[in-house]
Amino acid sequence: MSFTRNRQNSDIYNAAIASLYPASEDLLKQMMWAMFFAHNVTMGDFTIDLGGRYEHAKFDYYEDGTYRPGQSRKFGDFFPYVQVSYDKDFSASLSFSRFIQHPDYSALSNNVEYIDAYTYQGGNPSLVAAYESKLSALLSYKDLSFDASLAWHDSPIEFVYRPARMPHAIMAMTENIGSYKDIDLNLSYSPTFGCWSPTFSVGLIKQWMRYGGVGYNRPYFNYGMNNIVKFGKHLTFTFNVYGTSAGDARLTHFRPMFGSTASLGGWFLKNRLYASAMFNNVFNNHTESWERTANGIYMSKDSKSWHGFMLSFTYYLNPYRSKFKGGASSSEMGRFGRKNGF
Repeated sequence: MSFTRNRQNSDIYNAAIASLYPASEDLLKQMMWAMFFAHNVTMGDFTIDLGGRYEHAKFDYYEDGTYRPGQSRKFGDFFPYVQVSYDKDFSASLSFSRFIQHPDYSALSNNVEYIDAYTYQGGNPSLVAAYESKLSALLSYKDLSFDASLAWHDSPIEFVYRPARMPHAIMAMTENIGSYKDIDLNLSYSPTFGCWSPTFSVGLIKQWMRYGGVGYNRPYFNYGMNNIVKFGKHLTFTFNVYGTSAGDARLTHFRPMFGSTASLGGWFLKNRLYASAMFNNVFNNHTESWERTANGIYMSKDSKSWHGFMLSFTYYLNPYRSKFKGGASSSEMGRFGRKNGF
């Protein structure tokens, strides 16, 4: 169980801007409690994992000292998890799970933050929680593995841009966009040849999404080759290449990308000193390139990653191992540590 009280004040001292975005004071109160269970049953080569979480939350929103029932929330919901696994000549599993994403406190306030003369960032007290239901499958045989998932997103929370009240300026904020679904497919092969252990992988993300009358449905492919070479017990060399095709992810269209990294690391002084050299963007051609058009606003980015190397040295004075074995309870209790609203 958790209780949270969050107060946020906003003051703009530029008179012209303050007339459009007046000062505000928001108070957010939240009470949340949850219970969960987990159980597994083994029958021969099959294992069944069952779990569930019930979550109850009450969120009260006050704007300038006035309670706002339209932006306040109260809900209780159940989030199940079930997985059936098989492990003998090969491994396979099929699972279903349901999740919830709570909006951040900063996103729920009615405050407006001045970024620069052309950009403002505001909150949205009307945000509701987002839900995700996912069906996943995994199949592996020796060095080959394949996984697939189909997910349904209900009221997903997305960062968007809209025209601001000031001329020639934009407002950045989060909002609940329309529900959509996506698939995620991945195939990897990880053999071993002596001291060399490569991993070859390909993947595909395909979503069915519409926002503002525009479809964001282009598939997004990715590929990679990771290489690990071990020289004895203490020295390891890695060289990785990876890339993506053009495609859509959420509301952003990404352009093709290719990158590469390399590293050399080893243990010294009876495994107390670890020294490594990491090389980033080896071929000096890795760029972050994307564009997005929504609400009449076009944004684009073309940025090259840094090209160079980094040295690091880590010395362990008194290594120790944690004796705590919290398991599922640690994961569930960790949810209460987030800086989120209801």
